[in-house]
Amino acid sequence: MKQPFRRPLLYSALAIGLLCPNFATAEMNWLDEMDAEFEKVFQKSDQAFDRALQEGVNELDLELAAIWGRARQLPESKKWVGYSKDKTTRIIVDYDKGEMSFEGMNMDQDQLEDQFNDMLEEDSDRLNERAVLRRKLIEKVNEYWKGERVQPSKKRIKRTVKTQPRWKRSRELSNLVAPRARIKFVKRDVRISSTRTVKLSRLSVPLKKNRDNLSAQILRDPVINAAQKYGLPRSLILSVIKNESSFNPRARSHANALGLMQLVPTSGGKEAYSYLMGKEATPGPDVLYDPIENIMLGATYLHLLNTRYFGKVKDKKSRLHLIIASYNTGAGNVSKAFTGKMKLRPAIQKINQMTSDQVYEHLIAHLPYAETKTYLSRVTRDTKTFAGWDDTA
Repeated sequence: MKQPFRRPLLYSALAIGLLCPNFATAEMNWLDEMDAEFEKVFQKSDQAFDRALQEGVNELDLELAAIWGRARQLPESKKWVGYSKDKTTRIIVDYDKGEMSFEGMNMDQDQLEDQFNDMLEEDSDRLNERAVLRRKLIEKVNEYWKGERVQPSKKRIKRTVKTQPRWKRSRELSNLVAPRARIKFVKRDVRISSTRTVKLSRLSVPLKKNRDNLSAQILRDPVINAAQKYGLPRSLILSVIKNESSFNPRARSHANALGLMQLVPTSGGKEAYSYLMGKEATPGPDVLYDPIENIMLGATYLHLLNTRYFGKVKDKKSRLHLIIASYNTGAGNVSKAFTGKMKLRPAIQKINQMTSDQVYEHLIAHLPYAETKTYLSRVTRDTKTFAGWDDTA
């Protein structure tokens, strides 16, 4: 979830929604509050939290540079990179391109294959030990909370819905490898620094072509629970997951959006978490990296976009286009596409005079970022791919 130039969270509006049982009667006043907030310049909110996250990324980058030099890699939104305890071997899972690789320095094929096969037997908990960035971010945020004398909420999101087991999968990555996959082995010289070159050994295997459907089935219960809670299409939640992370549960973007639905802790993540907790609260990496909790948070943010931001849009299909685009770039930028200003009320008035097809075409033509136009197109396409999920019990 990119959301560039995101305005500060609108807690005055959030308070109205939490405290006023008759939200409809307060809605126009609430829109005025929202518009007033959109007109303000950027405020310095949650900078300390964001800084703690970035310090974690920077620290890990330096640690990896000492071993891997120029060949170091950090996780991305659709590519997970995990390291062994001594950081001398690594697993790279490209969920988008459909390839899994295992790399080590100055190792022969037999050594690498033995370690690779051992890794394929690991469950989610063991793989999380390889998720060094995940661990580093949790560590830095815990330090931040301790220094600020702020305690994170102990209430867990998944306990607000049906009781579910803690997220854990056996042989997590093995289940993604294509059957009868042929392992490719290459060994090449890699320049680590201006004075150092090493032999980098690499094994690679393809992932199953139907990996998205398999991952969706594994996430069936949390997706259904979140969809039922808010009356959202299951296909929408799955399409957002596919386009945000390609079902990578350890995803992290350059903007520090985390988890399956790529929530930034201090923007969309905070807004959704505050709504669920009933008070202002910021979700830590431990929450956002939990697939069950991440899905509930992502669905909550979609719900807020659907009801609070664009709840006055009359056409349901138009609203769907708006919330998809807003999930990527923020409601203010979507409003700006219609009126040139980040104001909801005039944008909604104009939207209500258009058909859903006209709304979609207008967004594709006038959204300020090419990335958001592509995102809207792909998520809309993929809701059709997952449409069968909306018809099942």
